[in-house]
Amino acid sequence: MTERNKKQVGACIIVDNQDRVLVLLRGATDPWKPEWWDLPGGHLDGEETPLQGATRETKEESGLTVYNLQEVEAKPMDRIVKYFFVTRDYEGTVSLEPNPTTGIIEHDEYKWATLEEIAEFEKSVVPVSTIRKALSLV
Repeated sequence: MTERNKKQVGACIIVDNQDRVLVLLRGATDPWKPEWWDLPGGHLDGEETPLQGATRETKEESGLTVYNLQEVEAKPMDRIVKYFFVTRDYEGTVSLEPNPTTGIIEHDEYKWATLEEIAEFEKSVVPVSTIRKALSLV
């Protein structure tokens, strides 16, 4: 599969005023990596840009509205290219609501975690090197 044909995913690294990052625990019934820690994000819809997709998915998965996102990096993975964005600008309260399309709650819990805590997670798809780079940008 060529780079251009890979599915695109947008992910948001939200940093609070204590340099902690919002991470979400994927649901126990999730078909991909159940009960693994991840960042808010997901596949792009239609003609969305990675930035638009990351913003929408973050709102859907965490209840937070994010602003002033900066691109951290794009990582080619197996069948996707994942675009990571970082921000300290957000509003709202974290809430794990059902997906507006499927009606399924995709995440079982959330946590504001330090870089050190994220590095210690046994089950995580959160790339520590990307988090480190993101923290240096904000």
